[in-house]
Amino acid sequence: MLMRSRPGAMGSGGELPFLLHVRVGLGHDVHTLLAGPLDAHVGQHRLVSITRARQGMAIDVSYRAALRSDRSADDLIRDLNTIEGVQSVTLQRVDSSEAQP
Repeated sequence: MLMRSRPGAMGSGGELPFLLHVRVGLGHDVHTLLAGPLDAHVGQHRLVSITRARQGMAIDVSYRAALRSDRSADDLIRDLNTIEGVQSVTLQRVDSSEAQP
């Protein structure tokens, strides 16, 4: 399934319609590792949480995000998964009626 953002998809209220979860192995700088793909594929994002995972061997980071209108979710997932240190990536659409965390 190909998910594309459309122009104006962020809405007038600055909605961030996706929740992006990335698991990164311990020993990697999460923000440095993810900065390039986020800048390339995401028009706007906000850090929601960052936690330890796998008994301290990984870090889970979650963002609310809006894809750029010319980018697809598939491209974002593919690019993130090619980065050494990234263990898993999940992108889900969040219903606009749900409260933002």
